[in-house]
Amino acid sequence: MLKNNWITHNLQNRIGDPALDFKTQFNPIPFKQLDFQQAVKYTIDLITSKYDNFYLSYSGGLDSEFILKAFYEAKVPIKPIIVKHSGNDIESQYAFHMCKKLNIEPLIINCSDKLYLEVFRTKISNPINGMGWDVTPGIVAFLSVKDKNHTFLTGEHVIDDEHLITKASLCEWDFYHQFFYPEYNCIGPLLYTPEITYSIIKEFDGGEVQDFKSRLFNIDYRPKIKNRFEEKVRESCWEIIKNKPKPKHTEILGSKKEVTDLMESWNVDNK
Repeated sequence: MLKNNWITHNLQNRIGDPALDFKTQFNPIPFKQLDFQQAVKYTIDLITSKYDNFYLSYSGGLDSEFILKAFYEAKVPIKPIIVKHSGNDIESQYAFHMCKKLNIEPLIINCSDKLYLEVFRTKISNPINGMGWDVTPGIVAFLSVKDKNHTFLTGEHVIDDEHLITKASLCEWDFYHQFFYPEYNCIGPLLYTPEITYSIIKEFDGGEVQDFKSRLFNIDYRPKIKNRFEEKVRESCWEIIKNKPKPKHTEILGSKKEVTDLMESWNVDNK
């Protein structure tokens, strides 16, 4: 769920054409050019004026940790969900550490390899030939609290590590929750408004992604932590997708200048 659907995508069409490359479209709306901290406050204020009962899919990565920290500092009650599985022993320790530091009790979900593979197969791969198995814990987290009275937050963003920060990009898994569960309040705060997305792209300064994020979010640096599944689990994931078409699952939006120039052309209100 995004403000005024300012970004839309073609995942619905993938149901009929599993080989279809992932594409997005900007639906231009006027917005204010804010710096990152201003945009964070603006976006949180907007979200909390419309929604409540916040749950967060919390992996322990920089993006979800920033959202937890930002809502906590804004004094907005938020319940982090930590999905424990066999591949995230290292990253989840960051999540537990921050919850302890903030004195927030997380909801802990234990996800077996069998459940992980079943959710990836039935909720992501089979419906739309989805590739993002690393997002499976986020779907497990959502299913654990699926309730129309809840607002479910995720850490999707406009920075795809594969392309460092020379290009802005979007991945199809950034939209899985919104696409699969449109009747529920599923929100990625770092994509929710053009204000916050613009402010992130505007801050691009070259270099390594994790370093950029840690400075932007004011969170201690950590390397990108990949899931460390046993070989049999990785093989099972590949087995699920091996005979399916291999469309592009990421769309490059353009360089910092290309994207910000485009967005600035949307009758921007600087007042």
